[in-house]
Order: sequence, then structure tokens, then C-alpha cells
Amino acid sequence: MKEEETESGEIEVEPVHDPEGYVQERRLKDVFDARKKVRERRLAAKQYQLEHEDLDSNIEAVRMYRAAVENYLSELKPLIFEEERGKRIWFNKKIGTLTIELPVQVKHSRNNKKYVYNGTKLSSKPEPKEIELVGLGCLFQYPEPLDIEFEVTKKVGLDTTYKETIVHTAAIPFDHLDRIMNIANEYLSERGLELDPEEDTDPAEI
Repeated sequence: MKEEETESGEIEVEPVHDPEGYVQERRLKDVFDARKKVRERRLAAKQYQLEHEDLDSNIEAVRMYRAAVENYLSELKPLIFEEERGKRIWFNKKIGTLTIELPVQVKHSRNNKKYVYNGTKLSSKPEPKEIELVGLGCLFQYPEPLDIEFEVTKKVGLDTTYKETIVHTAAIPFDHLDRIMNIANEYLSERGLELDPEEDTDPAEI
């Protein structure tokens, strides 16, 4: 049943002749409301990123955006799981490779390079770590933020070194989140599920 308020303030209940269609309509409305919030959150996150240029603030900005994307995917998931093609996109669609580097400063001297991380000297710069993001559902597989471990060799004095594990905090960046949004929106469009009164905007263009 639908409830509508009359001019006198009374609630008038209308019978729903197509319950399944009504449920689908409500579900789509929730999906498009969530998509609108993604657009709003991305703008806010980008503004926050511009106002705070340090690494921690950049991670916080991306986390703001990711939370909205995850909410959108949660609303969209029941529609995606209605057909096999949607399930393949959820589990198997390649999103991209996330490359995470330890932010090491490279200082040049006369004879060699010096590597410094958080004021600590390292014997070399560790290799970056790579994470393959697969499927729209990948966001629900990885924690936020990401804690990435790097094995480094620290230098003490001229000749003494020792190995240590450093945990670096990172986040899934805007461009990967944008790709997830674009894939999800393309899927909706291909299914003809376009009840959004507003025109879509590519997240990367916001």
C-alpha cells in the first residue's frame, strides 16, 4: 500500500495493485538516492583534500568517498544478483592494480644515495606492493584503511644494519573508486534501469 497525505492532513492509503513492481520501484529509488550521495560525498572529499595536503588528510578524504561508494554498492547488490552477468561483475570484473609504495625520501650525496623513512636511514628503498582489485565486491574484502607491511633494512651508524617490518597506512585511491562507480553505473544503464531524474555525471568529471 501507498500512503499519501491529503490537503486536510489526513493519511489516505492507496492499494498497491503491483506489489513486485512497487518493491522494485522503491529499491531503485534507494539506489539512485545512494548514487546522488556518492556524488555529493566525492565533491566534499575532494574539497577536503585540497584544503589539507598532508598524507593523513588525503587518506581521510578517500575514506569519506569510499564509505559512500560502499553504501551505493550495498543498495545495488540485490539488483546485481538478479542475473548471472551481474554476479560476474560483482566477483570477477577486473578493476585494476593498486600499487602502494613506502614514502621514502631519496637524498643524493657525492658517492651514493641515502634513503630515509620518518627520519630513519634505510639501506635501500623497498619494492612497492601490488594488490589486484577484482569485482565490485572487492571493497568489502579489504579493510579501510589498508595496513601494508614492508620489510626494510635500517642503518645504524656506518656499518650496522638490522631488518624490521614497517606498517604503512594507505587507502584505495579516487581513480580506482571512480572506476568501480563507472562500472556499476554502466551496468544499471545496460539493464535499462534509469529512473534517476538527474543526468549521470562521470565521477572523474565532478
